[in-house]
Amino acid sequence: MNIFNNKLLLATTVFLYVNLVFSQHKNIDTLQLVIPKDYLEAFTYKVEIAEYNAYFYNEVILASGSYKIRNKSQEADFIIENNLISGTVTTYENFKKGQHKEGDNFKTEYKLNKSLVTEYTMFADDKLFLKAYRKDNQIFGKEFHKTGEVQNESQLSVAPDKTYGLSITKSYDRDGKIYQINDEITETYTQFYPNGKKKSVMGKTETTYYDENEVITRKANFKVPPFYDDEFVNGRLHSRSYKNDENEEVKEFFKNGVLERKEITKIINGEQITFVYDKSGKLIDKYPYQIENQKILGTISGGKTVATAVENQAPLTEIAIEAEIISANFSGGNEAYRKFITDNFDTSATESDGLIKLELDLTIDADGTASLENKQQKIYSDKYLADEMNRVLKKSPKWNPATQNGIPVKSSVRFPVKINIQ
Repeated sequence: MNIFNNKLLLATTVFLYVNLVFSQHKNIDTLQLVIPKDYLEAFTYKVEIAEYNAYFYNEVILASGSYKIRNKSQEADFIIENNLISGTVTTYENFKKGQHKEGDNFKTEYKLNKSLVTEYTMFADDKLFLKAYRKDNQIFGKEFHKTGEVQNESQLSVAPDKTYGLSITKSYDRDGKIYQINDEITETYTQFYPNGKKKSVMGKTETTYYDENEVITRKANFKVPPFYDDEFVNGRLHSRSYKNDENEEVKEFFKNGVLERKEITKIINGEQITFVYDKSGKLIDKYPYQIENQKILGTISGGKTVATAVENQAPLTEIAIEAEIISANFSGGNEAYRKFITDNFDTSATESDGLIKLELDLTIDADGTASLENKQQKIYSDKYLADEMNRVLKKSPKWNPATQNGIPVKSSVRFPVKINIQ
């Protein structure tokens, strides 16, 4: 009886050993390593092994050892220790034309350590598209233009706190110049001039504007009370505009940071009157309301009327109302400008396809420079479209700016355009 039991135990041991060896050397090309495609999940979710092309997701447990996978969608060389996977994986994907801005073929190379992705590099049509790695609780990534220059540089938090999933993204044009930073952690959005100096910083409530030497020119809050609009001269506070508790327009003027006078516009017998007070609060003058920051209209054929602010110190009189205002226009007309856009637009730089209709909200500066009012403007569902449009507008010939009484002023126009992407 004992001899029989010993033989049975020996047979069972041999059977288990044979199956273990077989599991290490069977054709595992029918398997695949499952890695999430989402940028965040790829670095935070555990990599698993599943049946290749299975109708249902079937997880497979392999014994410790070294393995290779070779099939049309994946190549992998890895080892398994304590049910954890370490090694390298290369995946292949094919996309139909128009589904991605870079082309039809993607190859992604991953490095794994204990079933977690530590680094991956993506190629689009054999050109470097994205490179990312994880260090501690941060994921660092770079997205590239198809010409090789860095397009976006990001830092994504995977810290187990309120910053989880939030990123800081720096965007560059094809000349390598930074033009914006979107910081989701501090909730700030920063734009830059071509010389690298800050142009504006939009925060949770306040937006600060700068000139090309990064000297502050304006600071405003129109999001949450108390609302205000501050103007600066040579970097020093010059005036502050806001509404008081009586909903009256108030404008304070400063010198060397000290309040010099205050103007309050009130409605008296149906007429707007501006009352002027000195720094001690004494009334020193009053007169009919003066138009401050009068809205100068800019229109374009087929578009809506838009507005921008300019200074006009003239009193509200018949003469001021009839001031000569000429809208911004492009030499050669609207069709010439549409032709400029379509001739210079790189249709391979977008994931869209077919004929698309755009409504561009353009800012025309007093010197005739044209740009999108917001560089992140969602002019279409394709986010790459705005990037390409910003590039085209940087090459734009100058417009004839809007004028008021012959003086060039900044204005805004809405410009419709159609682009056929094939």
